[in-house]
Amino acid sequence: MAKQKRSLDYYAILEVGEHASALEIKRAYRKLALRYHPDRAGVEEAERFMLIHEAQETLLDPARRAEYDRERGERGRRARLEERSKAGRAEHDLSFVSMFVKKRRPSRGPLVTAERKITVEKNQCVMCQGYGARPDRHGMMRACPWCKGTGRKKRT
Repeated sequence: MAKQKRSLDYYAILEVGEHASALEIKRAYRKLALRYHPDRAGVEEAERFMLIHEAQETLLDPARRAEYDRERGERGRRARLEERSKAGRAEHDLSFVSMFVKKRRPSRGPLVTAERKITVEKNQCVMCQGYGARPDRHGMMRACPWCKGTGRKKRT
């Protein structure tokens, strides 16, 4: 299943500015992760914790952060253009701007998956029952002499 793109403000989620350094992002993440971790805040805050984690991962990776900022800027430009057209601005304004906006490639289609059945054979060592070790005569655990510690039968 493909991951849906969310139009979230990662900077607001982490409570940092747009030009925050990696150190500031890490500090904000640690503070919020402690506050919203499901073990501390309960299961109802798990979704919030996942958003905080997703925001931190995106903003700490320079390539992902640049892509996020670029998409975020495009969303803002589109929203402003839609507001202008709704406010009764000239229709040709949008067609003029669309000549300069970079068009995105269409998606490549649905993800193709294949199923394959796998059979599992039990080939455990009969002496150590697959543990790879067995007690010697003094009660000390030693590597099994039959399988040499692998826990599987010898292949001949």
